[in-house]
Amino acid sequence: MFQDWPVRHTPEPRKTFDPPLPVTVDLGRAFARTPRSMRQGLALRVKAEGIALVGDAPGLLRVWIRTTAGDWIGLCDIELRTGNGHGTLHVQQWCPSNAITPDADHTGGQTAAGHRDRDAPA
Repeated sequence: MFQDWPVRHTPEPRKTFDPPLPVTVDLGRAFARTPRSMRQGLALRVKAEGIALVGDAPGLLRVWIRTTAGDWIGLCDIELRTGNGHGTLHVQQWCPSNAITPDADHTGGQTAAGHRDRDAPA
């Protein structure tokens, strides 16, 4: 993935997890949406069969990378559900760090970025 991104300084502005780290993704923070009154004026078929981007979803964190603004974003595998819960869509999404919470059982006392960098995502 990073073959075209040379890095000369430490700590590196990226961290890969193999195997991926189990996380919870806050879908409201992970996906930017056009402001709209909740569910007003939508056809029932859209509410039922559209992808629900609210609440939390389990995911797998594959990579953290740091942006030039100092923010961390994570590449997550997420299973999204339809509004009626009858369908799913598996996606790989870059999510801001405030949308990702590592499962407590898998952190080992460190941040998901794998070190105790004060700027690393929690």
